[in-house]
Amino acid sequence: MKTIIQAGKKISDSSWSNGTWLILDIGFAKTGRKSCGLLIHSPQQKECKTTMNFNEAVEAVIYVAKTNKKLNLVIEAPLSIAFDKNGNPTGRSIEQGSKPRYWYLPAGCVVMVATLHLMRRLISENPDSEIRLFEGFVSFKPKGGKPKKQNSHLKDIERLREVILNPKNFGSCIHDPTKLRINSSDTIESAFKVAGKNFDFGVPVVIMPNDR
Repeated sequence: MKTIIQAGKKISDSSWSNGTWLILDIGFAKTGRKSCGLLIHSPQQKECKTTMNFNEAVEAVIYVAKTNKKLNLVIEAPLSIAFDKNGNPTGRSIEQGSKPRYWYLPAGCVVMVATLHLMRRLISENPDSEIRLFEGFVSFKPKGGKPKKQNSHLKDIERLREVILNPKNFGSCIHDPTKLRINSSDTIESAFKVAGKNFDFGVPVVIMPNDR
């Protein structure tokens, strides 16, 4: 069986009771840096949460994909991108704020590249599973000071977990992919379409915790 990777396109898809969930706050860093936070929730197993380096996170995602026929994979990185009517990069509606966090700025590009390498490994491993992708977006941090450095990745995945666990209470934090355009003439597409047709996973729901 060929691995199926596709975007979760409906808000109702992001239900905590809907199979195994893996939430990944992805980072790209050299050996020795635990740049990723990872949480796994399965109805059959005890929930686990940890930090790890990039390659450890990749191997963990592959292992979970191989051991679960259906996996909901949330990645804290831009999984879709936008272009204006002239073909130039533009922001998505969710990226606007007092300090915009557009996908094409350096921080967004770094985690997109990291995610592309992760998806390339997933496709090459062909874990014989159905993987549904969701975008996590927690770039707008709560006010009141920065979180402790050693806990920042865990805090990010905990905030995403809270929204997925209680979608009725956090409905405004779950953004329909059809509403990501700023202008009606903008084009929204998979962030990885540039790598070829096997990487066109579609445009997923965005899970974006509110500032608190």
